Amino acid sequence: MPALPLHRLLALGAALATSVALAQAPNDTERYTLFHAPVTLLRNAQLFDGTDQPPREHMSVLIRDGRIAEVKPDAELKVPAGALVKDLAGAALIPGFVLLHEHLFYPTERGSYGAFFQSFPLLYLAGGVTTMRTAGSMSPYADLNTWKDIKAGTAVGPD
Repeated sequence: MPALPLHRLLALGAALATSVALAQAPNDTERYTLFHAPVTLLRNAQLFDGTDQPPREHMSVLIRDGRIAEVKPDAELKVPAGALVKDLAGAALIPGFVLLHEHLFYPTERGSYGAFFQSFPLLYLAGGVTTMRTAGSMSPYADLNTWKDIKAGTAVGPD
């Protein structure tokens, strides 16, 4: 078997080193979310429920596997074993916004549109959007791939 030339051996080494470094990169889901427990209990929150009722004080929200499982007054919701408990005194909780005409691009100058497939989903989440639908795209397959990455948990953004 012939020996590899030095330049090919170096290229192979660089490729292996890069793949090892990428495998160690932090998961963006953990980087951009506050709580990483299978069960999280948010206590002592002011809760706006999206109805015409005034906000409710001292409310608890139990989250299991990333989904809201229960919403009750603090006194009625017991702390589950092993739950991460966060006191939200002074904070308010609102339902997530559902937006139906969003884009993952932005006009950067006349006739030019920048694509923001990583930053825009994060900004939508930061603004309280939990569900969105793009309405028109400069790059529809990139939009679909962004959605697939979010569903797979390899990217962060609204459903």
